[in-house]
Amino acid sequence: MYIMEQVFLYNKILSHCTSEFSPIILGGLKIHPVVFHFTKDKDKKPIPVHQHRFAELSWMLNGSMGYKFGDELQIISSADKQFIFLSPETPHQRILQKDNSIILGFLLDMVPQNERGRLFFDEIMKFLAEHNYTFDNLEFMNEFEVKLLVELNSADTVFIGKINFYIYEFLFKLFSHYFADYLIYNSNEHKISYDRDDLVVTAKQIIEERLSYSISLSYLAKKLNVSVRHLNRIFSEQTGYSIGNYIIQRKLNASQKMLYNPKFSVKEIAVNLGFRRDSYFCEFFKKHTGITPLAYSKQVNKS
Repeated sequence: MYIMEQVFLYNKILSHCTSEFSPIILGGLKIHPVVFHFTKDKDKKPIPVHQHRFAELSWMLNGSMGYKFGDELQIISSADKQFIFLSPETPHQRILQKDNSIILGFLLDMVPQNERGRLFFDEIMKFLAEHNYTFDNLEFMNEFEVKLLVELNSADTVFIGKINFYIYEFLFKLFSHYFADYLIYNSNEHKISYDRDDLVVTAKQIIEERLSYSISLSYLAKKLNVSVRHLNRIFSEQTGYSIGNYIIQRKLNASQKMLYNPKFSVKEIAVNLGFRRDSYFCEFFKKHTGITPLAYSKQVNKS
């Protein structure tokens, strides 16, 4: 059973996630989850008719809920795992069907970046209306839900980057499932590939997910189905960093954040960032900052 304090804690973490989330760009459409949270209605009194300027994507983590669009009422539950995907500005009403029901949902800002993006956006809006904004469960939604809850309930530090990667992966799979024709693909190999913006955003998300491990350029290139040379060139042109330098900067930033917290030892930070020995981490940190991790920690934690 989920209590309000638990929901509040989850939402506090997820608020940090969305504030640091890099928008996804697919088919010329920029997609950004401006809100991602758990909702628990206190009673069965209907929520007044309302609308959002963003698209709403919601499903039940627990219990059941009625969504009313116009005169039609759609019941979704954690048992059947249907989900609601509403177009922006769609008037709707929410009616609790079962006590202790929990909604997990996004508000998605979807902004066309070019003519291709505008056509893609129009196609999405048409598709949602044709299906009355209600869709059957997709297997990867269950996988996403499990991974998200495992990370949120971690006894140790919750990694924002890891949760954001899960969000990115989920949204990419969702849009790819319904709108694969609007994504760039290699017609010779019949494999989905990425335009320049998608490639860089996806590479960054993979780096965030694997920040606790050793990350090689060849590993990234293989995951993205591109050559090492092409990946490094596009990444450098788009960000001003080589991938190697970007990884160094991300590991430095992550280590500096953890050094602000006295509860982390140098050894724990080294392990969290994929260094086999704390001595390797100390050498790495001093090489790029000019001081040791311990000296940095003392400096930033002075009373």
